[in-house]
Amino acid sequence: MRNKLLRLFASFLAIILISCTSEEIQRNALVSDVYVSGSKASHATYWKNNILSPLADVGFSSSSADSLIVRNNDIHILGTGYIGGNVKTLYWKNNVLTNLTDTFSTSTEIATICSMDVDNNDVYFAGIIQDISVIPNTYALVYWRNGVKYIVDSFTTEPVHLICIKVNNNTIYVTTNEAYYVNGINYPSTDFICGVNSSSTDVYLYGRSYVSSVLGSSFYKSIGTNVQTNLPSIYVPIYKMCFDNGDVYAVNELNVYKNGVILYTTPNNFGIESFDFKNNSLYLLNLHASNSVNQSQIILKDGVTLMQTTSDEIFTSLFVD
Repeated sequence: MRNKLLRLFASFLAIILISCTSEEIQRNALVSDVYVSGSKASHATYWKNNILSPLADVGFSSSSADSLIVRNNDIHILGTGYIGGNVKTLYWKNNVLTNLTDTFSTSTEIATICSMDVDNNDVYFAGIIQDISVIPNTYALVYWRNGVKYIVDSFTTEPVHLICIKVNNNTIYVTTNEAYYVNGINYPSTDFICGVNSSSTDVYLYGRSYVSSVLGSSFYKSIGTNVQTNLPSIYVPIYKMCFDNGDVYAVNELNVYKNGVILYTTPNNFGIESFDFKNNSLYLLNLHASNSVNQSQIILKDGVTLMQTTSDEIFTSLFVD
């Protein structure tokens, strides 16, 4: 009898341990790492879960980390650096620095890099090439895949450098402010496009729509269905989108929208500078200004402050993994 009771107790204990372990795994799976790019003391850095990691920038008088993507445990950062009065586009992969301006420019072409995406282990950049070998200069909209250049379109005058790239299911989407390209095919737009992003099932453009010659509203548009959602914010464009559990999130300086409905409105003296949504939690990079002198930036998770800048720090973007 005693042995039978011991066996029953051992089985019961094993069930409890397995159950607890399963619940612990589920809880851990929902824990998100919060990355913030920016600068400290005028030099590029990023923070992971509020832990600062300076970025290599030897030779540059100042630098900034401007955007950040984490893929397959690799940290990709696009930023800028200043050297001898010149601005260079910089790229770090796991803190290994590449000067993209010098790498992608030639004796006859000047490269301006505007956007980055990472798909599996492939790294993409998009920007403008200025051909200085001819007068007047000509320009090309291009992207680089693992350092190899591909021309998307050509121009006789310099286009606006509001360029974005997104790779989805081996299809390459590149946007300018007045058109989007799908594998190099040009689709002109009457709206002002700020960028492009994709969920697991669709690709979206976003920006400011022109509902008259003067007024405009925030918008995002499904490329797959051609359905456009206009949002009631005059003049203010949607500048970022993300997706979580089948829901569509979009943000402008004033509001966060969930499936086209306002989810969050910034308080007075605040402005939304970046956002992300992961595991049913809203992450915000907000500017807080009590007056023109006292300004700071804060990172919020569901309204709770995770980080706040000090006097020598600047936050530029937010990424939740």
